[in-house]
Amino acid sequence: MAFCVKSIRAAPFFTYLSLLSLSLLFSPSYGYPISSIPDLTDVEKADVLNRWVEEEGVAINKVRAAAYKGMGVGTAATAQLKKGDVYIALPERLFISDKHLDSTELKHAAQQYRQSVRGNANSVLLRLALLFEAGVKGSASKWWAYICSLPKRVTSPLSMRVDEAEALLKGSLIVDDIRRQDARQREEYKLVQQHFLPLIPKNYHRAFTFELFAWASRLQNSRVINLEVDIGKPRVQTFIPYIDMVNSIESDDDTFVRFDPASRSAVIRADRNAEKGVQVFETYGNKSNFELFLYNGYVYDDVPFNDCVYRMLKFESAKKEETFKRAYPRSSRRVCIGARRGLPLEVLSFARLSAKKDSSIDVQEHSRKLQSGKPLSSRNELKAAKYLLKYVRHEVKSYPSSLEEDEEKVEEWKAEADQLRLKRRGRKGGGITELDIFNADMRFLSFKYMVEEKRALHRLHRVLKEAIRRLEVAVEGGTVLPLPVALAESLAHLDEKVTLADIVQPSVDEVTPA
Repeated sequence: MAFCVKSIRAAPFFTYLSLLSLSLLFSPSYGYPISSIPDLTDVEKADVLNRWVEEEGVAINKVRAAAYKGMGVGTAATAQLKKGDVYIALPERLFISDKHLDSTELKHAAQQYRQSVRGNANSVLLRLALLFEAGVKGSASKWWAYICSLPKRVTSPLSMRVDEAEALLKGSLIVDDIRRQDARQREEYKLVQQHFLPLIPKNYHRAFTFELFAWASRLQNSRVINLEVDIGKPRVQTFIPYIDMVNSIESDDDTFVRFDPASRSAVIRADRNAEKGVQVFETYGNKSNFELFLYNGYVYDDVPFNDCVYRMLKFESAKKEETFKRAYPRSSRRVCIGARRGLPLEVLSFARLSAKKDSSIDVQEHSRKLQSGKPLSSRNELKAAKYLLKYVRHEVKSYPSSLEEDEEKVEEWKAEADQLRLKRRGRKGGGITELDIFNADMRFLSFKYMVEEKRALHRLHRVLKEAIRRLEVAVEGGTVLPLPVALAESLAHLDEKVTLADIVQPSVDEVTPA
């Protein structure tokens, strides 16, 4: 552990590691890079980071890095913190930014790459900067301690092979994102091969393999912070050591990392009061489980702002398609639907339009009405709700496994991962590798994600059934009850327990377009 800290870089083992840093720093296995950077425990990683920031004179206020079971390295309060207190201020000189290579010996290659590729060039150059420090400079890097603390395998479905993701996450739109990310990453690396590698020394190429590029890409997805370093200029993509290992918790607070122009530092404030000894969190924003799992590798249990499932809106007729396109010309048709998060206007319009017969649709008139967000009629609101119920039931039944089956798998793979960890602590590691544990963890998280996705659909189904009852009363009474209001009232009225039988067995007549 000590050789990750600058003050004792002369240690024999550290010198030996330095000589090997280029050729052995990472080696691909099963599609993942495995680092011969010291295999530190989370406790050791926290200690390395604490010692590094002390050496660098960083302003750390009332917190220290600490290890937390199941969460890796986080921050612990060393004294009472009040909401709004600045607890980390990391100076700009310790950032690794998308301009980092411009101040190194690879400046020319970076500038030529930026001119040749444009578009996403800075995002790629940030990853190459991290690999330069890790694989070219190695133990001589100012960021060596930070690099020692980084995970060898990023816990994210993006770290899985595409075929594995397709098998574990079948039925979820997240698989499409994994395919897209994989394809984009490969295209980006082709451009690196064409416009960057030919301009740097050949003996550096081993630090920029595709496996390492993919590893850096996953770290970027989970750790990078976009900072407004200079007012009025584009945000800068940055790896910010120490700050980027603060763990997230669900929060309504909008306290995020900010750049302080006066001190030229990234600062982070406490989003709540914290007593001495407790873990201090930040919030990554009110993201859905889809986003949190895809990029950060974890899933919240039963949290309102995560209560949605991504789906693509598709119409059964060209006329409805044209009407919707006129109303929402820039829509990607990709929406997140859920009971507690509320239905986006596009979803309401999709349901209202789908519930109408083509013969009753005036493209220009109805596109204008859809844009307003107002109900088309009392009966149409009822039919729209019934259409959504049918849609949700279809989505639930389209999965290859049920919610109950996935809940059993969650428990199985959690137990399997725990058992593998126990075996590895035994004599000679019990023949268990880090990859074995990583694979078990990813299976556990994949089933956990699928459970939460299905629970969101189950909940929406139950709320829609109650909303339909309320809409039927409104139609009979000759009043217009907007579907969003009916959903909100229904959500407040119901408890949140639902069985599979409630969904797969139709409880209302299949809707016939009016």
